[in-house]
This record gives sequence, C-alpha cells and structure tokens, in this order.
Amino acid sequence: MLKNVREEKYCQLRACGKSQRQAYLEAYPQSRRWKSTTVDVRACELERKSNIQVRLRELADDNACAAGLSRKKLLDKLEDIINSKYIQFKSNDVIRAIELYVEICGYKDMPDENIEDVSKAESDVFGND
Repeated sequence: MLKNVREEKYCQLRACGKSQRQAYLEAYPQSRRWKSTTVDVRACELERKSNIQVRLRELADDNACAAGLSRKKLLDKLEDIINSKYIQFKSNDVIRAIELYVEICGYKDMPDENIEDVSKAESDVFGND
C-alpha cells in the first residue's frame, strides 16, 4: 500500500479498470476544474512514476490470484476444449478456442519465417503429426 492516499486511490481505481483520466479525476477531485488535456498529462506523469508502476503490478497480480485464472490455467482450459472428444463442444466452440489460444500465445503476430516453429507448436499442442 502506498503512503500517499491519493496515489493509492489512483492505483486502486486503475486496477479496477478505470482509465488514467477517470482514475486521476476521482483520486484528485480538484483536477475536475482543469482542462482535460492537463488532466491527461498529469495522469500520464503519475502513471510513469516507479512507485505507481510497482503498485499497479502488485494489484494486477493480486487480481489475477483472486480471479483464479492464470494464463497457464486459461491455456490449459483451451487445450481441454480443443482436444475434447466429447460432442458437448460444437465445432464453433473448438474453432474459437483455437483462435484464442493462437492469440494468447502470440502466434498471430509472428513473422512468416517462424511458420515452421508454429507448425511444430501446433502439432505438440493439438496432437497433429
């Protein structure tokens, strides 16, 4: 927890999904009289402070633990859907799971020269030979 109450409130609001501007306006009520560009600049400056960045990372980690769904668990769940032999998943569900898996793993934005690596990774995950 940060010693500065307003900075802590700003971080809490950011961790809850508020934009920099929204969080700054709530944490620093006097800023409501400022021009929006001034608020944006001040919020950006605040967000760049190292203690703020550290606190935001802490809160993000806490939120991830509270949610109980880490990236690893999400990928495991998607693999379960993709590799499921049960009819309960419609083909659209499996296709969407594959798309999400590809997006999360970053395969979507890979340069063409890494296509062989992607093919190998796909065969490892999906059991295709």
